Amino acid sequence: MSDEEVWEPLTMVDYTMLGFVGTVQAFALGVCVHLLIWRNWPPYVTKNVDIVIVMTFAGFAWTIAGALENGLIRRTEGDILAKCPLERFLAWSALCTHMFAFFIRVYRMWRILVKHDENMWPAK
Repeated sequence: MSDEEVWEPLTMVDYTMLGFVGTVQAFALGVCVHLLIWRNWPPYVTKNVDIVIVMTFAGFAWTIAGALENGLIRRTEGDILAKCPLERFLAWSALCTHMFAFFIRVYRMWRILVKHDENMWPAK
């Protein structure tokens, strides 16, 4: 958003949505902290903790990119964020990271549950 565009303050709907998204993101961060602390607990070892954490942080980046894109974070003309398409790069990279991690998790579950194979990657 440049200086020529009118920055309108947030309405009650925006605050409600930000509160909801903030609550979900805070819960996801709590789950990540819990998974990091207890990652060697036997029921969590098989749950792809690393992929869940990558997906959570990709979700954080996607949320920040959405806030930048929709003007929730105000930028001025001289700001570096206003001069480069950072929000577009951040949104697409976060989305691609999120989807890539999801597909890896689905592939791993397919190898374990359908093929009954504990090797999650092809043999070298």
